[in-house]
Amino acid sequence: SSEKVEGFPAPFVSESRFRLGLDLEEVVDIRSNGTCLIVGRVRLVQLPEEALATDGSVDLSGLDLVASTALDTYFTVTPQSRQPYAKPRPRAGGESTGTGT
Repeated sequence: SSEKVEGFPAPFVSESRFRLGLDLEEVVDIRSNGTCLIVGRVRLVQLPEEALATDGSVDLSGLDLVASTALDTYFTVTPQSRQPYAKPRPRAGGESTGTGT
């Protein structure tokens, strides 16, 4: 069932234990295949406290979620491994380039 949350025009799934609320940031046209990449800015994250690890990561596998990669493909969430995340390379003067590992 659906649930409205103030400030978000699209409804949330009432039964979901993990919710993300986004603002549309940018739509990037991809001419090579006639599609677009939709970029959102996260404004709301709701999840049970027990799903949040002490390092700030989220245990999605413990939330009994169903994920989707397309209009008709659904699967369960199972962690495979944990890898170091990409970090911006600092520029001279301390600014970030926004790329690098």
